[in-house]
Amino acid sequence: MTRREKLVKSLREVGSMTLDSKELQDVMPEVFDYFLEKFRGEDLEDFRKGKYLVDIYFLPDRIIYFVGVDSRQLANEPCWGEDDYNDIEIEELQALLKVAK
Repeated sequence: MTRREKLVKSLREVGSMTLDSKELQDVMPEVFDYFLEKFRGEDLEDFRKGKYLVDIYFLPDRIIYFVGVDSRQLANEPCWGEDDYNDIEIEELQALLKVAK
């Protein structure tokens, strides 16, 4: 089993995690930048400051993301994006696992 496969297996076992938007910037800067493009005005600054929550789900075949101001909004938001495990750098997978534990 490769290092990537071990990391992916461990993340799948975690299942899901919630970060604030500032933590997301530290752990997954490319995903943060992608979401940043969806914000305007005051919401943009709040997202930069970490005032939003990001739910990350580690599914068998991909990672999906939900973004909201609080847990209630998170529950009602559509999926904001998804990634194939192979499209994420090993360092980011490691950082995710470190934060999840």
